[in-house]
Amino acid sequence: MVIAHSMLTPTWGSGPAALLGFVHGRSGILFATVAGVSLAIISGGTQRLGGDDLLRARATVLGRAVVLLLIAGALSMIPTTIQVILASYAFWFVLSLPALRWRPRTLLVVACCLALVGKLLVTGLPLWIPTWGYGSPDLGGNFVPTLLATTVSPALVWMAFVLAGMALGRFGLDNVRALRGFLVAGLVLFAGFAAPFVISAGSPAPLFNDVQRSATSTTGIDRTTDPATGIDWQRALWSFEPNSGTVFEVFSSGGLALALIAGLVLLGRLPWSRWVLLPLTGVGSMALTAYVIHVVVLSDAQPEGLVTDGGPGGWLCLGLVVACGAWSQVFVSGPLEQLTGAVADRLAGYPVPRSQVVGHQGATPQAGRAGPDASRPGR
Repeated sequence: MVIAHSMLTPTWGSGPAALLGFVHGRSGILFATVAGVSLAIISGGTQRLGGDDLLRARATVLGRAVVLLLIAGALSMIPTTIQVILASYAFWFVLSLPALRWRPRTLLVVACCLALVGKLLVTGLPLWIPTWGYGSPDLGGNFVPTLLATTVSPALVWMAFVLAGMALGRFGLDNVRALRGFLVAGLVLFAGFAAPFVISAGSPAPLFNDVQRSATSTTGIDRTTDPATGIDWQRALWSFEPNSGTVFEVFSSGGLALALIAGLVLLGRLPWSRWVLLPLTGVGSMALTAYVIHVVVLSDAQPEGLVTDGGPGGWLCLGLVVACGAWSQVFVSGPLEQLTGAVADRLAGYPVPRSQVVGHQGATPQAGRAGPDASRPGR
């Protein structure tokens, strides 16, 4: 995500730096999918909670959403070209509350339905419902419609990633068979839905294109919809651009996110993996703090927007890995993670039991810390 926000990658074939274009769009999708895994972890893992336990879990999720929304409000006062995703993140948490009781297969079915129809709704609703503020430079008065359909990460599309991540967490991060299934299925989805564009282009270029110049806007409104001319359905449905939200991008990049998470969890089960994954686990234990730091640093380093040579992106990545790794050796989680955890616990009345936070049957501590707002179990 740091790379995606700090540089415009060269076009395919112009040099090794073009490979960095792969992160555009996919970093945010991974972020959303990890959010779903985190929601599953903090709401019982493979256990379906009920009664008071379910109420406490929902209060915990709601408390985290409140803190994320406050942080998003603070970041909105910083002049930056980065589309801060935390308000959407908080909104996804609220929308997920009814789904905390759903079975894994139900979560996957609903996720697939959103993946199939989400883009249609996002494209049409701003035009079909004028009161939703289509074309308005200021969408502040339409907060919910904006987060549902007209932001860069509309919930009608991106909840597919959240629910898919929840399904992965519900199957269990200690369920080797399920993890292998997600790994294989995710890779198949990635390759299958990317194939038409790769074959049509005759090269892997569609996988590495950087269209941030045109895809990112101050409002996030879908540019395939024009109030004067209607909807450009071909562009709306047949596209593989980052953040386009089409069926092809959702299934391909969403599948890759699931495969990556499942693969890393499987890798984490190996005895020697602790040292290999140390740079990732450090950042993963305080991802929310790292995200906020990257927004603040990049807004100061490149106030005019994205830069072409990577600017501070590489150094910032290295700095975050080192700083987060060092912090994690002393503290159980980052400062913002501790804040969200404290507010969530207070709202829930008391902390969710350790067995429910981690899941059951010995889910790994690293898994329990997944997500930009999660903290280590047993704080």
